Parts: sequence; structure tokens; C-alpha cells
Amino acid sequence: MSILLESLERCWKVLEYNHPHIIEYLKPGLSIEEIEDIANLLLYKIPEEIKELYQWRNGMKFGGIFYSPYSDTLLFNSLNEAVEKSFQLTGLEKYKIEENNEIEELHLFSSIDRWYPFAGWQETDTTPIFTITDDSYVRIAYTSLTNMALTHAECYEKGLFTFQCSGYLGKEVHLKEDKDTKKTFLSVVNKYNSLEDKECIFNQYNIDTEERIL
Repeated sequence: MSILLESLERCWKVLEYNHPHIIEYLKPGLSIEEIEDIANLLLYKIPEEIKELYQWRNGMKFGGIFYSPYSDTLLFNSLNEAVEKSFQLTGLEKYKIEENNEIEELHLFSSIDRWYPFAGWQETDTTPIFTITDDSYVRIAYTSLTNMALTHAECYEKGLFTFQCSGYLGKEVHLKEDKDTKKTFLSVVNKYNSLEDKECIFNQYNIDTEERIL
């Protein structure tokens, strides 16, 4: 089992024990054949990390179990939804992604804010999670899906997250509201997603310096 899948299973165990009402919203994973059929709608191959994520679970019916340092809850899209949203982007958001034609992108997650998280990759098996914020800057939330899963596994095990119900958006994961929790969360994020690694990704993906906010 990969580190990504091991970390996702660690998240699942905490959810199953502490938040059993949440796991019923997670959709069953897809077979590799189902993933390939959906991915064929795209003009490029998707990385192994994305395939493993959707073999684990195919999104969430309402809400999300992942949290972004920039945009709070990441609504977990099914693979079909991720492909559809990747075709629907328009205006500034699409320009900001497509101006660097070396980056392939897929919207594994949505934001409840006006910000746009997306997975981006080149010829690699790792998949950084970027966010375009409402000031049009490109930021890196997580340096790979594996590091995102490692971050969440440790945060769930430390009891840093809670869930809130938000109407049609369903169950949203949030940090507990105290300074120590936020400090611990940022420490865990930086443990698995260092500034040095983010800088390497900015350089590798040829993102202009004026768009860099770490």
C-alpha cells in the first residue's frame, strides 16, 4: 500500500471512530477501469496519485473532509465532477491556469469561497494542490496529494478538526477555534510541505515571481 493510501486510511479510522456520521457521505471508490474511462475525456494522462485517491473514495456527496490553509473546507468532487469543472472554468481563473501551458490541471476540489483550488502537474506522478485566490495570486496549499494526506492524517489524529453542517454544502471540516490549534495545524502543514519544496515547485512549473505567495 502506498503512503498516500496508508495516510487516507489513517484519516478514515479517525472519522469512523470520532465522526461516524461523516463517512456515510463519502462515495465508494472507483475501479481502475472506471477511472481510465472517465480520464479518457481529458487530453492528457492523470498521475498515479489522482488514480489512487479515486480508487480510495470517489468524492463526497455533500461537503469535504480535507482542509486548505487558504480556503478552509475543500469540497471533495467526484472524478466526473472534477473533469466537468475543469472544462467549465472561464475568465481570470482559466487564464491564470492556462497561461502556463506546461501545467495540466484537474479540479479535484471546490472551495466555498471565491477561490479556486486545483491539482496541477507536469510529467510527474506527484500532484501539487494549487489555489488561485481572489487577489489572483497562485499559491500552493499542498506540495502533493501524498503530503496533503500525511498532513490530514496527523491533524485528524491530533484532534484538530471539527465538522459543521452548512445547508446544501453539507458537512464541512473546520479547524477548532483556538490559537493553539491553528498554530499546531500550520506546524504540521509546514512539516510535510516545506517552503523549500514550494519554491522548487514554483521554479519547476515556471510560475512568475510576482505570482508567488508562500
